[in-house]
Amino acid sequence: SNERKERNLIDLGKVTFIRPVSNQQDAPAFSFDIVTIEREWTLCAQNENDMQLWLQLITTAVDEDVAIVPDDELNFDVKTLKDPTDRLQKYDYSTVIKASAFGVSVGTKNGKSEYFERFFWCYTDFYKWSVQNQFGKLTLFVSVFANNDFSQSSKQDFEFRSRQAVQLASAIEFYIEKFMSIMYLRKEGLVSDSGGDDYPQYDNEEDEYGDQGDVEVYGSDDEPDSISQQVDLLDLGGGGDQTPIATAVPVDNNGINLPTAGAVVQPPNPPAFDPFSDDVGGGGGEGAGGGDLLDAFTTPSVKVAPKNCVDNMMNNHVPQFLKGKNEGMLYSEPGVINVMVKQEWRGSQGRVSFCYVNAGSSPIEGLSSEIKAEKNNPSSLRMQLNALPSTSLAAGAQVVQQVMIECMQPFADMPVLTLSFTAGGAKCEYDLKLPAALIHFMEPTAMEGDDFMSRWQKLSSPALQNQNVVNSKTATLTAFVEQVLQQSGLQTIPSLAAKSGGICGVGTLRTGTVNASGGKISVGVLCRVEINAGAQAYRVTVRTAHGGVSQILGDHLKARLIGN
Repeated sequence: SNERKERNLIDLGKVTFIRPVSNQQDAPAFSFDIVTIEREWTLCAQNENDMQLWLQLITTAVDEDVAIVPDDELNFDVKTLKDPTDRLQKYDYSTVIKASAFGVSVGTKNGKSEYFERFFWCYTDFYKWSVQNQFGKLTLFVSVFANNDFSQSSKQDFEFRSRQAVQLASAIEFYIEKFMSIMYLRKEGLVSDSGGDDYPQYDNEEDEYGDQGDVEVYGSDDEPDSISQQVDLLDLGGGGDQTPIATAVPVDNNGINLPTAGAVVQPPNPPAFDPFSDDVGGGGGEGAGGGDLLDAFTTPSVKVAPKNCVDNMMNNHVPQFLKGKNEGMLYSEPGVINVMVKQEWRGSQGRVSFCYVNAGSSPIEGLSSEIKAEKNNPSSLRMQLNALPSTSLAAGAQVVQQVMIECMQPFADMPVLTLSFTAGGAKCEYDLKLPAALIHFMEPTAMEGDDFMSRWQKLSSPALQNQNVVNSKTATLTAFVEQVLQQSGLQTIPSLAAKSGGICGVGTLRTGTVNASGGKISVGVLCRVEINAGAQAYRVTVRTAHGGVSQILGDHLKARLIGN
């Protein structure tokens, strides 16, 4: 019989990530990997077009299933090495960890059937987790919040040894991702925003330039087999002598790391939790306002951000976030308020955490915030600002607020965060630049030199090119140019330096806008920087399939290479 029979089944509801190029050494051409919490699959298409079609269909199905399909409970036998509560028996495999869509249950087993639950951790309780290799044995490290105030002092650290530590960490990551997906859909009311209609809809990847395709697929051949490496946004203590081989923090349905704590932190006991590395200072000084008794019977004027503080933000703080820095001070007004920022970017999406610190001696009341994209193109960014945990801050207290951002169309101007509050009897309203630029949605792309030159010639139309001659404030250095390109999301091609007469870079702009075929639109970016050491100048050329993208990135590189 020629009838095809099912040999096995891949549960797309259990997929953690997809690797668009298989990392199996013996895999044939046009192979890709599907990594689930249970095992890894390698599939092979007949040709490149079929592979791109399969990736598009599978990733679309995964996006839907992760938020909807129910899951089984996964059980792992582990050896407890560290338990701050001493409720688990140590140094034997009597501990069982059960991961499900409802949370993680940790208990002990007595015989083959009896199970006694010692802890139950909701997915909002997780602070961080990681897998480490200790003397050749895998160990899962878990840090959870023990109470509802999510304070640093309430954290409890556990260590569990298991040969399945990587699978267990993947399961936790998967279920947290699914939990956040469900929360996200509930909050959004199951309504999606596909962006504006005036964005160019490319029909095929040649129009974009790249071999990456227009489907947003996360994962690469240099990722670990069972768990993707993530930067831990909340790992601020810098503790421990051991280096994790994989770390992760809660993620939403689009794969973006979510901070787990948003509680107000009041001094002095416990000490104020500083979610950022920079020293925000204690403040002190008199709050705005005061005056005489007539102040109580007059309407106070609205105080705007002082010019010197705004200049310091635009000249010193904001540019640092365009040079590879992802955390630090955004705005500071001594004696009133400090605003710290921590950012993470992945593909077309990003997450920005703001930390508002009362740097004065008077309480801050009526704290509110609003974020807006540029006026000329308000649909360029899709943004969701989380509610503030509290609108009041005592002197020295701080609160964290997050905003989720997705690039839908090219944009030139940074979003504006409007912060309003009352301090010392004075109403304050500050318009602050959120350091989110088009380069934050760029991904470095590997490309061979001959391929680069071929595509470079195809994009030679003046409408698709931006070119600037830049007179540098400092000496022209190849290393500096390479650093600027890398910090701008471009991967350099060393083999082309002599052949092309300049330093070449390649990147891909990721957007959340969906084209007619259902894939997310990406724009390929080609760049060449030629150095004239004698004139202390650069000639910067950017070519893309979208003239607006060429203009924006060209202006950015010009500002950077001048020495700004």
